[in-house]
Amino acid sequence: MLAVDAPRTFDVAAARLLAGKRDTAASLADALGALAAFAGRADLRDGLVLALGRAGATHVVLEPSGTATVLRLDGHTWRFERDDSGAVTGMKRDGVPVAMTMLATAHVALTEGRVWTGGGLAFTRLAGAPRVAIAAGPRVRVLGSGVLDVVTAPAPGPDLIVEADLEIKGGPAGLVVRAQPTTRGFQGLSLLVVPGQPAHVVLLVADGSGTETAMGPAMEVAAAPTQHVRLALRGDSLNASIGAADLSTSLPDVLSRGDVGLRAYPDATLDVTGWRVTAFRGR
Repeated sequence: MLAVDAPRTFDVAAARLLAGKRDTAASLADALGALAAFAGRADLRDGLVLALGRAGATHVVLEPSGTATVLRLDGHTWRFERDDSGAVTGMKRDGVPVAMTMLATAHVALTEGRVWTGGGLAFTRLAGAPRVAIAAGPRVRVLGSGVLDVVTAPAPGPDLIVEADLEIKGGPAGLVVRAQPTTRGFQGLSLLVVPGQPAHVVLLVADGSGTETAMGPAMEVAAAPTQHVRLALRGDSLNASIGAADLSTSLPDVLSRGDVGLRAYPDATLDVTGWRVTAFRGR
């Protein structure tokens, strides 16, 4: 598992530890020690280094027994907590006891349905056949199966501000405002992020017939694990920011009202944290 996907391996071990199962965390510490003995290399800047799947480990510190106790992986410092006998009793990330909200790949099962609730949030299927999960945090995950997969929540009014942190993998995904169902899908305006090196962001208007029109050229944004998006909508004017990119457009008259939501293209996974929707109060 470490050779294929090290960050996911740590998430699995931490999630099982939180469920009261310590063996996986202990096995992880042992495996890291074995890799250090057989495949580790010393670096003047990064200390003991291990080449792992999807992310390398640096600054690896070993117990006298040879098992790992501290290391840095994917931008975070992990520590295995032990009792007097040396048994693993806990894990910390960046000095804080690990919690489910820290684990990007640990999530409740994605399900099909019409309504999903959790963490004080509620989303309803607007179009398509998305699969959704809401985990503690709250964190919302949407897996797309078709281009028109959309889930929505009631908007506080036609004028609003949406803020969220988006992690997108596998294809385009993002936010939708002024969304309404139609017989052939939905109508609304989408802010879609296309992952890549670099990533791109584009504004699209869906007219309800299955056709979408770009409201300007796609803009480059620096690739990042998580993209913070802020979208402000008042009247027919929309302004949005993502990373260093700023976008604006005027909405057609037909998009005068509707709900706010999330969408994901086929096989795209959208993870959303920091979801906040408020009524627009500015001038």
